[in-house]
Amino acid sequence: DDTKVPRNYYLSLFGLTGGTAYQGVVACLQVKKGDYFFINAAAGAVGTVAGRIAKLRGAYVVGCAGGEKKCKSLIEDFGFDDAIDYKKYSNEEAFAKVLKEKFPKGIDKYFDNVGGYQTDAVLPQLRRLSRVAVCGQISQYNKKRPERHKWTLGTIIYRNIKIEGFLYLHLVTDREA
Repeated sequence: DDTKVPRNYYLSLFGLTGGTAYQGVVACLQVKKGDYFFINAAAGAVGTVAGRIAKLRGAYVVGCAGGEKKCKSLIEDFGFDDAIDYKKYSNEEAFAKVLKEKFPKGIDKYFDNVGGYQTDAVLPQLRRLSRVAVCGQISQYNKKRPERHKWTLGTIIYRNIKIEGFLYLHLVTDREA
């Protein structure tokens, strides 16, 4: 009986937003109990749902958002374990330092919506056999030339890191084919 479900959920939670979050967390990252999960743009539509799904699967969840109010909401309203206000850490070095504080043992699963210096700070902190789902690159969309990452493929090889770019619509249409 779908009459008890608010209609707007079909455009958000049960639509593209929820589908993207679910596919990223479950299909790409394969988040499981005990994982250390980090997501940027966490206060956005996909980020909040992805963080909740990761939390429900038993992960320790830290989200990154812009501003104290959004970070507080991630913890209080969405059940994240912790949050990082990227506006306080606006370069790779500072961001890497706060990530190390939040994840002293490293990161297992990274849901990337932003790219740029945040991704450069995350990648060296990924643990062996970690996974990265690249869903967006907000920091690069309006640049004339995208930034080049500072990390090397050797790190990915040595740590057996799996990086997967995805679009929800591709996952759905590929599965139906």
